Amino acid sequence: MFHPETNVHKFDLRDASLSTSGTAPFNETGGPQNFGHIINPRDGRPIEGYRTMSVAAPSAIDTEVLSTALLVTPEAERAEILAGYPGTSAVEILYEPRSQFTPRIQWRYDT
Repeated sequence: MFHPETNVHKFDLRDASLSTSGTAPFNETGGPQNFGHIINPRDGRPIEGYRTMSVAAPSAIDTEVLSTALLVTPEAERAEILAGYPGTSAVEILYEPRSQFTPRIQWRYDT
């Protein structure tokens, strides 16, 4: 079960920025949200599932851009992208809807 007060991952930030992009299971009214706000540019379709990508880096601009870009990038290509950003960490969290949105780390990168 999803417990908002439980930490799944912790970033240690000092002179750094953090940004998170992701899909959300609920909209402002509490009802189910339609997917579609993050589009994969490779196929023009919305990304699927309930996921977040959080990125910590020295630059706020880099974290904002990378959090969305990495979410639509295939897992096998993410480390190559992040190699060009020293001091950057990223984590993708998958929320399992079948288990009442239990979060688990899907992918992680630390420099």
